[in-house]
Amino acid sequence: MSTAANFAQLVRQSQLVEEDALSTALATALAATPATSATDLARQLIRAGHLTSWQAEKLLAGKHKGFFLGKYKLLQPLGAGGMSVVYLAQHQLLGQRRAIKVLPKSKVSDSSYLQRFYREAQAAARLNHPNIVRTFDIDHQADQHYMVMEFIEGEDLASIVKREGALPYPVAVDYLQQATRALQHAHAAGMVHRDVKPGNLLRTPQGQIKLLDLGLAKFSDQGSDLTLTHDETLMGTADFLSPEQALHSHLVDHRADLYSLGATFYFFIAGHPPFPEGTVAQRLIRHQSVEPPSLVSLQPACPPFLSELCQWMMKKQPSDRCPSCDDLLAALGRWQLDPTQTHLPLTPPLQPAATRLAPETTAPASDSRSPGQLPTKSSKAARTATTGKRRSSSLGYWLVAALLFVLLLALGGLWWAFSNLPT
Repeated sequence: MSTAANFAQLVRQSQLVEEDALSTALATALAATPATSATDLARQLIRAGHLTSWQAEKLLAGKHKGFFLGKYKLLQPLGAGGMSVVYLAQHQLLGQRRAIKVLPKSKVSDSSYLQRFYREAQAAARLNHPNIVRTFDIDHQADQHYMVMEFIEGEDLASIVKREGALPYPVAVDYLQQATRALQHAHAAGMVHRDVKPGNLLRTPQGQIKLLDLGLAKFSDQGSDLTLTHDETLMGTADFLSPEQALHSHLVDHRADLYSLGATFYFFIAGHPPFPEGTVAQRLIRHQSVEPPSLVSLQPACPPFLSELCQWMMKKQPSDRCPSCDDLLAALGRWQLDPTQTHLPLTPPLQPAATRLAPETTAPASDSRSPGQLPTKSSKAARTATTGKRRSSSLGYWLVAALLFVLLLALGGLWWAFSNLPT
C-alpha cells in the first residue's frame, strides 16, 4: 500500500467513511501534495474524525473487513481476556457508544464457552444497579457472537493500585461499600459472582465503581452449573479465591464472594494481594491454611477496625466469615460514623464457634445484638472460657485413662508373681 488512491479504495470497501467525506479528503490531500502517501491520507482522515487510529492501522495493513457487527461500528479494542475481546463501538444510527464483547470464532465450536457466554448475558440482563455494568443485548452475525454492554469510561482498580500504590483508607472504604452494594444486588437476585477481584471493578472519572464480568456467575434457581457440566473444577482467580471455591467451585454460596471481596479490600490497603509470592498452587494452598499478615502489621497507620474487618471477611470457614453484604455494610457504616473505633473483635454475629462445634453443650445466652452488629469482647471471653473448659475436660479424661492403664499393669504383674511362686 503506497498511494493515497489505493488507500482510498480500501476505505470505500470498508464503508467506514461516507463517500463525500472521503472524496473531499482525497482531493484536498492530492491538491496539497500530488505524491500524497497512504499514510498521509490516513492521518488526515484521523484528524478529521473519520477514522480511528486502530481502523487506519488495519486499513494500512490491507484489511477492509470486520469493522461492523450488526448495527454497530467497531472503533477500537478496549481489552482482551482468555474468553473474549471487548471493543468500543458506536451505534450507526443513534451514535451511542457501547462496549461490545465478542466471543472469538475459535471458541464458538466449544459448547462450554458459547453457553457460558450466553449465560453471562442472561445474568447481567437480570441486574439493574448503578454499581453494575449493564448489558443491553446479545446477538450474532454468522458465527460471530457478541454482547452489547454499557460503555464505562474508566480504569479497573487493579491497574490503578499497581500504578499509584495503596489507596487512602476512606477511599478504600468507599470503593468497598460500592462493590458490596453491587454484590448485595446480585446475591438478592440469586447469583454468586465467583470472580470478584480488583480487575473486575471499574472506576469512572466521577469515582463510581462498576462491577463487571459475570462469566463465572452461579445461579441458585438453575438446575445445572455450566462449569460442572463441562467438568471445570477451578473457577476464579488464585489471588482472590476463597478456600472452599478452590476445593469445589460448584458448591459455593454468596460467602465465597465475601471472601474474595475481603482479599480485594486487602489489595486496596496493602497494595498487593494477601499472598503475593509463589506459584498458583502455592498461593491457593496458603489461602487454605495460612493467615495473611494483618493490614495493621503491613500499614501501621491502618485503623485497627478496618484490619479486623478484613480478617472477618477472609475467615477460612464460611460459617466464621461475614455472613452477608448487609452485615458488611452495617459494619462499614458504623466505622464511617465513628472512625475512632478500634480493636473490635470481628466474628460472625451468630452463635459462638464452640457451641456450633458441640451442640450438646449448654446453649449460650441469647444474643441481643442487632443484625450486623459486631460481637463485644465479653462474647470472645465467654467463647475462650468455654474452649478452656472443653480442653480441661479432655485432659482429665486422658489422665484417668492413663491411671487405669498403670493400675492394670500393676495387677498383671502381681498375678504373674504369685503364679510363679515355688510350691
